[in-house]
Amino acid sequence: MEVGRKMVSGTLWMVSMRWTIRLIGLINTAIIARLLNPTDFGLVALAMIAVDLIITVTDGDMDMALVRAAEASPSLLRTGWTLKVMAGLLSWGMITAAAAPVAAHFGEPRIAEILMIAALRPLILGFESIGVIQFRRQLRFAAEFRYLVAQRVLTFVSGLGLVLAFRDYQALAWSMPTSAVINVALSYAVAPGRPGLSLAHWRDFWRFSRWQMLFNAARLVGERCDQLVISRLASLGDTGMYVVGYDLAMMPTREIMLPAGRALMPAYARMAHDPKALADSFRSVLGFAAIIAGATGVGMSCIAEDAVLLVLGEQWRGAIPFVRWLGIFGALEGMWLMLDPVLIASGHERVLAVSNLAFAAITVPAVTIAAYVLGIEAIPAARIAVMVAVLGGAFARILSWKWISPAAMASCLWRPVVAALCMAGAILLLHPAGLSSHLASLAVDVAVGSMAYLGVLFALWHLAGRPDGAERSLVRLARSRLR
Repeated sequence: MEVGRKMVSGTLWMVSMRWTIRLIGLINTAIIARLLNPTDFGLVALAMIAVDLIITVTDGDMDMALVRAAEASPSLLRTGWTLKVMAGLLSWGMITAAAAPVAAHFGEPRIAEILMIAALRPLILGFESIGVIQFRRQLRFAAEFRYLVAQRVLTFVSGLGLVLAFRDYQALAWSMPTSAVINVALSYAVAPGRPGLSLAHWRDFWRFSRWQMLFNAARLVGERCDQLVISRLASLGDTGMYVVGYDLAMMPTREIMLPAGRALMPAYARMAHDPKALADSFRSVLGFAAIIAGATGVGMSCIAEDAVLLVLGEQWRGAIPFVRWLGIFGALEGMWLMLDPVLIASGHERVLAVSNLAFAAITVPAVTIAAYVLGIEAIPAARIAVMVAVLGGAFARILSWKWISPAAMASCLWRPVVAALCMAGAILLLHPAGLSSHLASLAVDVAVGSMAYLGVLFALWHLAGRPDGAERSLVRLARSRLR
């Protein structure tokens, strides 16, 4: 029960932290989108494909390995810090070496400049204090909340200053090493201590990291391949439209699911040797994930036009079709993201890596064919189709482990799906066409959609006989808050 309470508390802290950080980021994006143009974002997006791929295959997710470890001895922490420093140096060298070839590939010399600047970020971040990992290991989420929010506030201020100084893509490039300097300095302020060099436990990290590197690389290829395709078929401005639209569409779902997974990981790790407790927790989390993903992903799809014009401005109108379809993809990805912590904690990193390899292997040809045959507007639909197939395969594998019965899984999923469809219908029918304010129109749609979603969800739950699950937990939580 104590671990369960800490899971809930940690999830709430992480979601609160992520939304606070994201709100700051959203304000930042709204300002920058009006000062820069889509071409600037397109340039940086193409450069970041190479940066992120190199970092992914050199990083090894040392932080996650330390969170999962049963004990974090000083020797283990020193090894983790040493490997992070080495990974940062390796990333810097590889990105710097790749700058000229990548720029030549895209036929855009400015990309080389961006890569040379961006290479400084992993180099600097490699020296971050390893002590901050203890926040998550010890479930001290309030401390991590303060640390990461302070990071974001300082990064926001510095980034805004760079945009006002440069007024072009260089501001986005220089914000990367600048934020890294802030992160490292702040990490030693909140977790002081003199790091030491050691490779005593490198094998322990390698056993975990080899699958994480494969998993992360596969997920990155599946996520970024559409940007490469668009850059070949359209302009840098169109690439920028897609990239910014993608981030906006995925924001509501990711900003709940990612921090929730971050909070659940250490709690799942404590249950790793109790299969029954792990399975019970998974069933509960799956129900909540379906409810949240259905509301946020489909909801974002329904309010795409007002959200884009309100947050980004009129010059980003071309992103609306992307946001509309990618919101639905976000709902499916939200379910996918909630599988990560339980599979890692239970020792199924190989399954996670293979699933992501399958996702990337199917996504690349599907996105390419859709774009070349039907146009770049068809890319989100191709993503949706691939995610449905891969998510179905992952669920089938989980069913084979007997963590959850087919009936229990269906019970977790079908009510949120029907409620999301009813929410979309209600927003479509009751959308206030006469309002001139995007903010007012957005507020009406959110109110209508929320009432429709919750009303249908709990009506179906009552008709089903009020079974145990996420809905019952939500009712208990609401009653306790009212009391």
